[in-house]
Amino acid sequence: EWVNSGAPLSDLIDVIQESYLWSDSRAENIAITEVTRAYAEGNVLAWKESGVVEGKTWMTSQDELVCTVCEPLDGKTLALDGDNTWSVSDDVTVEFPPAHPRCRCYLHPKVKL
Repeated sequence: EWVNSGAPLSDLIDVIQESYLWSDSRAENIAITEVTRAYAEGNVLAWKESGVVEGKTWMTSQDELVCTVCEPLDGKTLALDGDNTWSVSDDVTVEFPPAHPRCRCYLHPKVKL
């Protein structure tokens, strides 16, 4: 519903806060993290359907706030098909952002040439 509305992220945060299930900071954390996940997963599905994308490249915000988890992943490309994941720690892998709560990373498609 929120995606279709075109409303800003702050509106989604407000809706989650108004549920009174979580604190304000937890509601913001949930909104940021799950929107990042939904868009990344949706992009990967769309790219697979397009037939013109062969890879996914991890992108950070490339600023002073990039964390030590995501910084080594920046610019790394994996094949779009198959069981391809990025390792974010010794025992944790991810198929797409977020790598952690409040992750600001995103994926960029690698188009077939």
